[in-house]
Amino acid sequence: MGLTQVVVPMIKSYDFGIGVDYSTGSPMNRAVQGEITGVKNAGGSTASWSITRITTTEELESALGISAEASYGVPAFQGASARFDFAKRSKVQSSSLFLMLSAFVKLEYLSIDEPELTDAAKQLISEPKAFNGRYGNMFVRGVDRGGLFFAVMRIDALSKQDAMSIAASLGGSYSAFSAEGKMKLDELHQKYASELHVETYHEGGPVDLDISSPNSTSDLYDMLRKWLTSFRDDPTANSVPYSATLAPMTIAKAPPAPNEADIQHASDVLAICAKTRSRILDSWNLVNFITENAYRCEFTDGLSAADFIKASNGYESDLDVVAGCASQAMRQVTKAVMPADFAKQQGKSFPLGSIPSPIPTMKSGMAMPLAAPNFVGMTVAAATELAERFGVTLGYSDKIMSLSAITLMDGYTLQFPDSKIKVTSQSPQAGDKLPSDNTVAVDGEGIN
Repeated sequence: MGLTQVVVPMIKSYDFGIGVDYSTGSPMNRAVQGEITGVKNAGGSTASWSITRITTTEELESALGISAEASYGVPAFQGASARFDFAKRSKVQSSSLFLMLSAFVKLEYLSIDEPELTDAAKQLISEPKAFNGRYGNMFVRGVDRGGLFFAVMRIDALSKQDAMSIAASLGGSYSAFSAEGKMKLDELHQKYASELHVETYHEGGPVDLDISSPNSTSDLYDMLRKWLTSFRDDPTANSVPYSATLAPMTIAKAPPAPNEADIQHASDVLAICAKTRSRILDSWNLVNFITENAYRCEFTDGLSAADFIKASNGYESDLDVVAGCASQAMRQVTKAVMPADFAKQQGKSFPLGSIPSPIPTMKSGMAMPLAAPNFVGMTVAAATELAERFGVTLGYSDKIMSLSAITLMDGYTLQFPDSKIKVTSQSPQAGDKLPSDNTVAVDGEGIN
């Protein structure tokens, strides 16, 4: 079976007729030409939005077009970093309730109906290896234009049972933007003492759209309305190409890739890596949520926050293995192997991550923490936000102070932004009792 057509997120340098290496998604030289047209008598546009409940990272990635199923794993590791970063920031896990708002504006789809090789590309038809090295094995045939808008609302309740009760009360439609939906959500917040956290992401729309985290569903609705209105007022100025259709180069009469079987196998490996990474992220997010909220967790069977920190480190190691495995599959298709085999090649154990059992229950009420939250692995910006939320004071080391972009004390100059400094250690450690002044000392290093 030869290579098949796929739809991938748009990345820099993609354009009609540009060659693409299927294994990496990298743009090559322009290989194909032909008239660019739309579907006859179908030049209109469509706009839609919906709110659905999600329970896994894979569901979010699928909606974003970066899942293994969406395009055989290729964009999940190459060219869609902004979408993946958003999925990672959303921190989907089973202890909280997650609602996903997705909106699309789709303008007329354009494509090359009758692709043919350029004169320069034709000169290499008799040299498949040279052709593949210069032009790749796929080309950009079509482009989706318009925009997309995503928001993930995380509702943190005092227990998983409370989260399920909120979900049941909202009903299957999750119409949080209706007057009735807003009122119901506000009532549920009060009843279950829940917290709302929102992450947003968009492609296309006004450049001055405020994408800082909204504080309420009303703020989110205003943001969405501004985004949709921009397309109504000026669709040309606010639209972007957000996905590309890649077609096999052979439909333009190019020579078959010399290693199609290896490419297909590497694609299978990438798909497995994408699925594995999504599952690891779900578990990693859960144990991190527990360590960040250790002060209100009821640990049993001798477990403590330290056990979940250990599990978090194991999952982080597993993510590194999967990333390395995917990188090898993209860069050296003949050496593509599954994650477990790749780990053996590297002399690493896989998988290391395992969720301790039983999962702790949440204490009633939102009292100040008696145990230190986990700040290790966070940026200083994220750690500061978490400390403020829990009423904890961070004691920054001299190294962090010298790196910080914010003048935390007189005499320190601007160098690194707080989002580029990572906390590497803390005292007391996560889960240990806080001192009387609720201060946690932290040390860190700059992120390159």
